[in-house]
Amino acid sequence: ELSSYDNRMDTLLKFVFENFGLITCGWSAKWDTALVETLKASNKFRYSNFFTHVDQSSEELEELAKYRAGRL
Repeated sequence: ELSSYDNRMDTLLKFVFENFGLITCGWSAKWDTALVETLKASNKFRYSNFFTHVDQSSEELEELAKYRAGRL
């Protein structure tokens, strides 16, 4: 539940999110604001993004999936 990452960590995460696919399991995207912002900043993704959730998906997760052209 971080609001921001160190620059080195942010750079590494952006590289990973832009060069590899992403599958999340049971993540709501509500509380990890730094991670959500890094995912949104990594907009040159090459591979698919899949977001799973428990019960109803959160608005934040739906927005992120749409932004990254992913599937819920």
